[in-house]
Amino acid sequence: MDLNDFTEQIKLQFLEEDQPKVTSEIDFRKLSTWDSLTGMAIIAIIESEYGVTIPVDDFKEMRNILDLFNYVKYQRKD
Repeated sequence: MDLNDFTEQIKLQFLEEDQPKVTSEIDFRKLSTWDSLTGMAIIAIIESEYGVTIPVDDFKEMRNILDLFNYVKYQRKD
């Protein structure tokens, strides 16, 4: 699993106006297009692409893509 590829997958869940701003370290919750639907889309894409389910309470603690990446990397068995 590669951080750049993972970041690109997550980046696509945001509206185009915020996509250039999305990096692995930015607080994605502060982006102008962030909302609960974006959060659910991120959770869904991680489950479908990486086979990892993130409980909502754990997701609420995460602030950037690097947090998500590390969680998924730790949870994956491959």
